Amino acid sequence: MFKLPYELWIAAKYVGVIRRTNDKFISFISIASVIGISLGVASLVIVVSIMNGFQKEIKDRVLSITPHIEISSNKSQFNDLKNDFIDKILGRNTYNAIAAYSPFIASQAMLVSGLSKFRGIQVNGIDFNSYRNVYPLEKNIILGSLENLTSKNHNSIIIGYELAIMMNLHIGDKLGILSPDFALDINSFIPKIEQFIVIGIFKSGYYEYDANVVFINLDNAYKLFSDNCKCGIRILLHDTQVAPYVGNKIRDDLDWKFLVQDWASSNKNLFIAVKTEKRMMFIILSMIITVSAFNLFSSLIMVVKDRASEIAIMRTIGISSYSILIIFILAGLIIGLIGTFMGIISGIFILCNLDALVAFIENSMRIDFLPSDIYFINKFPVDMRIKDIFAISFLSILLSLFATILPSYKASKLQPARVLSHVK
Repeated sequence: MFKLPYELWIAAKYVGVIRRTNDKFISFISIASVIGISLGVASLVIVVSIMNGFQKEIKDRVLSITPHIEISSNKSQFNDLKNDFIDKILGRNTYNAIAAYSPFIASQAMLVSGLSKFRGIQVNGIDFNSYRNVYPLEKNIILGSLENLTSKNHNSIIIGYELAIMMNLHIGDKLGILSPDFALDINSFIPKIEQFIVIGIFKSGYYEYDANVVFINLDNAYKLFSDNCKCGIRILLHDTQVAPYVGNKIRDDLDWKFLVQDWASSNKNLFIAVKTEKRMMFIILSMIITVSAFNLFSSLIMVVKDRASEIAIMRTIGISSYSILIIFILAGLIIGLIGTFMGIISGIFILCNLDALVAFIENSMRIDFLPSDIYFINKFPVDMRIKDIFAISFLSILLSLFATILPSYKASKLQPARVLSHVK
């Protein structure tokens, strides 16, 4: 049969893996140490995986409603922008990264429904035939049709699902869009109002977007808004990760005449906040593993004190102080490895059944963890990554190793004669 090295065999016996009838107390404190480490590891695995899921889900949602690159100017420069884009950007073979593009006009306005319903909104004037290649608006339509939006003479509007609920709007309803028009100067304010018919309702899943954004035809938007609107071109790339690089090249080629923003820079604060929150949660929950490591330290100190006479006997029969050091380091590592393994398995099991667990807690306590009017999503996303699991495992085992150093050193320095002289 396979024989364990005697250091490992003794270490396993000291932590209760190889049980003895008189080791109940030592086994109890070893089990407590294992449970503490496993709880810390499981908590860290669960929280980091959920934070990864949040980061991925938010990125996907943002990219579903945000162009990869947006070039913008005011209304008076709109034609120059389109000409420069065609000549300097599309005319060069260096921009193979561009998959599609579409012109747009955007401005803030007031939506008026009936005599008493008003709401500030963002109006997007789009060319549907090209915009559908940049943003899959038609896939998010839940009611109505986009066909009438292509008509230049028909004042059609597509509104968000949350906006339709708040304003009690349905397909075929009429509403007005009130836009500011500074005809001569800022002191000459002339409001302009245009009537539209609701021909579609979309739902992106992002509450703020569905509650504040509407779409109209590009030509209608050009007539409705004065020079204070934002005009430009929205670009879809083959690879979202190259957006900052392509954006910088476009900015240089257009001689900095127009504002160029990529999706990463326009949502920089959001992703920094999510990344910072993930980092802080990792640090905070690492404290649980650190506390468990101190628990392991205390446990090994107690084992050394309880086994002082046995250590002295081993020294008298020729076992070196180095071997004693290795025995107690292995004892701590066994506890750390078992606790880490149990924590990883427990964390993965909980993550695989997270939806059912959250639903049970919400139904039992009558609470909603993710209200749709606050968060981007309505359920906890999970993104388990092997590198994170390895990092957590490494941290747990490393802290367990550090916790063994002082007790192991103390055990290796016990004087056999002094210990055995006190044994009766």
